[in-house]
Amino acid sequence: MKTGCSDAVFVFRQCIDYFVTRGSAVYVAALDAKKAYDRVNHVKLFIKLCHYGLPLPIIRLIVDWYSKLYSLVRWESCYSTLGHISSGVRQGGVLSPALFNIYICCVIDSLAKSDLGCHVYDVYVSCLMYEDDIILLSASVVHLQSMLDICRKEGSNIDIIFNAKKSSLFTVGKSYDKNIDKLYLGADEVLWSPTLKYLGLTFKGGKSLNVEFESAIRKLYAAANSICANTKYASEITKLFLAESYCLPLITCGCVKPSILVDIRFNN
Repeated sequence: MKTGCSDAVFVFRQCIDYFVTRGSAVYVAALDAKKAYDRVNHVKLFIKLCHYGLPLPIIRLIVDWYSKLYSLVRWESCYSTLGHISSGVRQGGVLSPALFNIYICCVIDSLAKSDLGCHVYDVYVSCLMYEDDIILLSASVVHLQSMLDICRKEGSNIDIIFNAKKSSLFTVGKSYDKNIDKLYLGADEVLWSPTLKYLGLTFKGGKSLNVEFESAIRKLYAAANSICANTKYASEITKLFLAESYCLPLITCGCVKPSILVDIRFNN
């Protein structure tokens, strides 16, 4: 499926709006996995590839690739001995997100089997995952704690550790300004926050879900001014191409406030 950040943000916003318009609060947990891509155990990954029924020739090819990973350290003209890499998927690799999704799918499967969290009609939308960004949604604080326990337990089975200090909790709806019970990842408390950063966007809590877009506009003007200052003698086509590449994504990420129109003028 050709999906991206905007699709994940759309589902996130629609789920919260669905519950809030019906008089319910939504409690959200944004989980941070410590060096998630680097902690993928190769042996466990190969077992999961077999479990999910990938063709054997493809599995053999992946095993061959990852069994020949080595690293060394160079200091000027000196080299260390080779060290075999037995964990991790390559950052920036085309195949890495798909392999990581298969590797961590057991966490999502366990959450779905528990049937805890938010449902929109008959669709389970309690867990949203885009690469290593994991969002949990629940209309109950007690259920959200149970979901955190499931994530911690299943994560430990595959060597994925969720960092409570970098994770955060967030609430939208009628209970946003009330004192809420403390929630934990293992023995560590996860703190409640009035804002939530997800896929490049900053959401603000309240009776309804709001998006903070002032910082995106500031970045837009900074990028536009930088282009203007460094392309004095460039053609208009070149300037437009640079604006499309570096400015447009700043205000269209997640389709935030599409009604906002910003006039950028390039003066020679």
